[in-house]
Amino acid sequence: MMVLAPNWSITQKVFKSEWSMIVPGLVFAFFFVAAAFIETSSPIELLQKVKFLFIDAIADPEKMREFLSSGPGYAAQDWIHLIAWDLIGGRWIYLDGLEKKVPTWHSLLITFGGGPLGLLVHFVTRSLSQKQQHRV
Repeated sequence: MMVLAPNWSITQKVFKSEWSMIVPGLVFAFFFVAAAFIETSSPIELLQKVKFLFIDAIADPEKMREFLSSGPGYAAQDWIHLIAWDLIGGRWIYLDGLEKKVPTWHSLLITFGGGPLGLLVHFVTRSLSQKQQHRV
């Protein structure tokens, strides 16, 4: 919607609402908690996995890879995490583009495929667009 119909009133209504960020966050939280509970057999094992994730795996990328491949639920929640952040970043780019009257379709496509690179492209586009607007 942000790419194909950015000026459509429904697109603007959906993405100006905080719900466009809350819903992906809730979906991620559901998968995160579900993966933790489904793939553990006891509360002790759950606490061990939480400790491993937030202490051991953060310090060692190889351990993080091991953790994510330990079950399909963890890999799924990681993808949802990435998609949610891309959507939140894309929403910010979209709203900033509307406010400043800057084209965003290319920045959004890059954001949805390459995350932070799309934000950098948006900053360059915004800078060039504002310079051009000042000339007119």
